[in-house]
Amino acid sequence: MGDLPEGEASDPLVARWGGLSHGGLHLDMARELYTSSSEVLLGESAKSLLWVRISPPALRLYLGGIHYAMALMDRVRNAGRVIGNLSDRNAELRRQIEEIRTGAAPEAVAAAEQRASNLEVEATRLRSELKAAEEQNKGLQVHLKAARAEVRMAKGETLVLNQKLDEARAASEALADEIRQRPEKDRKLHP
Repeated sequence: MGDLPEGEASDPLVARWGGLSHGGLHLDMARELYTSSSEVLLGESAKSLLWVRISPPALRLYLGGIHYAMALMDRVRNAGRVIGNLSDRNAELRRQIEEIRTGAAPEAVAAAEQRASNLEVEATRLRSELKAAEEQNKGLQVHLKAARAEVRMAKGETLVLNQKLDEARAASEALADEIRQRPEKDRKLHP
């Protein structure tokens, strides 16, 4: 397993068992080896090595331990390749950053400074608009308080007027009753 050719991370996964010259291929074990996490592989490898020490005739467990160990080695080698590729990419990015810092791209710096200047002008404009809006809001709050006070006064006046209207209706009904009863009172007084 350690002699497998290098591949790219984007290459499809292909079984390369045709080149194996020793041992047997256990499909269930192979599936378990390459679908298990590294933690599971470490645990199984340690268990199988422990079993070998306890009972040396357990050849199957010993071979299983070798398979687990080989799968772990493959993963470590693959992780090493990935880390190497990432280190190379990181070094390239650092080199590009250093080029930009040393002035290899002065137009990029000038463009960034112009953009920063434009953004500062925009921020100043927005601050002044915010201040004007806050002043307008304060004025509207004053008008709102005055309008609410007028509404409260109007409600109070409406209540007083409704009470006077009720009193006037009661007086009007009393007067209408008295007018209806007036002819009877007059007859009683002047028979």
